[in-house]
Amino acid sequence: MGSIQPVTLLLPSQQSVTIRTATPDDAQAVLTYTQDVMDEAPYLLTTREEFTKTVEDQHQFLASYMEHPHQLALLAELDGHVVGFLNFQNGHRKRIAHQGEMSMSLLHEVRGQSLGRAMVEQLIQWAQGNPLLEKVTLDVFSDNQPAVALYERVGFIKEGIQRKAIKMEDGTYHSLIRMALFLDKE
Repeated sequence: MGSIQPVTLLLPSQQSVTIRTATPDDAQAVLTYTQDVMDEAPYLLTTREEFTKTVEDQHQFLASYMEHPHQLALLAELDGHVVGFLNFQNGHRKRIAHQGEMSMSLLHEVRGQSLGRAMVEQLIQWAQGNPLLEKVTLDVFSDNQPAVALYERVGFIKEGIQRKAIKMEDGTYHSLIRMALFLDKE
């Protein structure tokens, strides 16, 4: 089971946020959060219209993460509400099981306050302690410079660019940057 000990931090706004493992009991809160973040975040791959998960679907999704030792789902709570979510899933085949991909989103109200960094650092700490994992990867919109800078600050490097990987409803394109962090296991 992938999990961390809860961590509470004080944001620059003087608000107290707790980062902890997401559990199936969080299904409704995570579902509400996901719908909210899709309404405000321009850098997500899934659109609000495409997101059709039910509470039961979300419950099963979170339960699957709890059952797998090489997967992790974290949430950030502020005043009892989910304001951030990060998930990591390693490769399902033997030859790629040593690496996995993370994704993260934050509500607008908490961006730029080091919460994203704290969540990624919790993932890295957990991954360092997992004997199977050697590499964490992610894809980020190339024009999402705050996110790119955050990932570089915690040690990710750019591995490549997928040009015109995203096509928006208005016909414009966005490139994705593939980034990776090689875990120091020494």
